[in-house]
Amino acid sequence: MWSERSTYLAVWIVSISAALTCFSKSTKYHPAVYPDDFEKGWRFLHRLQDRSDIEWTVLTSLFKEYWFLLVVQMLCTNVLFRRTHEARILFYAVYSIFSITLIVGIATSIVFLMYIIIAFCAGLTGKKGYCYLLTFTSLFFVHSTRFFNLKEYLSIEKERDLFLFDVGWAWLSAKCLSFSVDRIDAKRNYSNASDILMVLAYCLYLPAFFTGPMISYESFCKDILNNKKEPLSLKDILLNCVYIVYQLSFYFIYEFLLHFVYSSSISYYPEIVSNFDRWSLCGLCYALPMMFYLKYFILFGIAGSLSRLEGVKFPPPPKCFTTTHLASLLSRHFDRGLYLWLLKYLYLPLLKLGLGRIFAQSVCFTFVAVWHGSDAAICTSSALNCFLVTSEAIAKHISTSKMGKKFKKLPLDVRDRFHAALATPHFILLCISVTFFLSNYEIGVLVLNRMLLGFELVPLATLSCIMYCGCHVSINAKKFYGKEPISMSFILGKCKR
Repeated sequence: MWSERSTYLAVWIVSISAALTCFSKSTKYHPAVYPDDFEKGWRFLHRLQDRSDIEWTVLTSLFKEYWFLLVVQMLCTNVLFRRTHEARILFYAVYSIFSITLIVGIATSIVFLMYIIIAFCAGLTGKKGYCYLLTFTSLFFVHSTRFFNLKEYLSIEKERDLFLFDVGWAWLSAKCLSFSVDRIDAKRNYSNASDILMVLAYCLYLPAFFTGPMISYESFCKDILNNKKEPLSLKDILLNCVYIVYQLSFYFIYEFLLHFVYSSSISYYPEIVSNFDRWSLCGLCYALPMMFYLKYFILFGIAGSLSRLEGVKFPPPPKCFTTTHLASLLSRHFDRGLYLWLLKYLYLPLLKLGLGRIFAQSVCFTFVAVWHGSDAAICTSSALNCFLVTSEAIAKHISTSKMGKKFKKLPLDVRDRFHAALATPHFILLCISVTFFLSNYEIGVLVLNRMLLGFELVPLATLSCIMYCGCHVSINAKKFYGKEPISMSFILGKCKR
């Protein structure tokens, strides 16, 4: 059995390495054709570095420019205000407003504060419907032409400021729904200074305001109010610092890879991708989620590490894409905070209304599409993910039948092979869905046509064998790390933190 597992792992690693190598060779001269997407990289590498990912460029430069704000916040909350919750909450509210104003300017900060006030007033009505209506309306509005007019009116023109406005609004809209609904559930249909300060502290909490991950208002309040008043021990401080250094080490790995993996830049040019051979195309399909995973592992990981120094526990950073071969696993473990948010504020409430699991699941994926922009590629990806999760639900339902119970009596290695065989087409479609999400509609359609709809037997059989090995790697990784068996995250409705 061990030799079989080793074979699966070896085939998977060699195939990924070959695909990434082919992709890198195919894009070797890309910087010369589109130099605006690149800049000088590390001297000893003698290569240009891909700088087309505005999210990475803006957020990392933001951290480099304003790191001192985080240091001051950590020192104040752990030294000056740790023994008094009221003073600490007041500090968070005031300091966060000051910091965000310093970063994005007065006009943008006023817009953010106005939205928080509107959401707070909606929550005071005690009507959850108003809160949901406000959230969906604001998300549709943020992608409309009128929103662009508002940006022009506020003189928000620089690419950096436009990005920070958009990403700040997206996270803020989700947080505002969270505090509104949680306060209604807690029957707090009144307000005082303490409530307002706590809401401001939650919505504008600095380590995660622009980067995420998401945390519910209820969890944030518990972490703040239940936090020990004694200062952190030297051991806790050292452990957190070591973890921050660990996260920062991946920053250098990511920066190193940007000299060789041009997946971000190439995703803007479908005419170039159309000339790729199949191995290069597969390399692109793996490079996109690989770089995306690394980016959010760093962003979520650093935000979570810094918040732990203040006693605020964010969800963990994403799991590696290679170990999430099912759509439900990707939904659950990539952005854990968003998953828990969807579960608490959309999926479970819709189930309580008796609208059915499939409908509730569809609403969740619709929200994800709207939250990310609602363009053709995002909508296609969300629809594919919804279909894949539904197919998992059907498979789970079949597993509870008499035939399914007999299947569970088979030896574990036989079940794993059967599971991997069934999951292979699912994994292929999941990779195509991720390609739609991370590139654009034209490249997604190109990959779909070249990989599946071309009906060329040998390439499709080769791809299926490689993905079959990938499924085994994912299954074995879950066993190695001692995680729970594969389950339907949206269908089972488990909410673990």
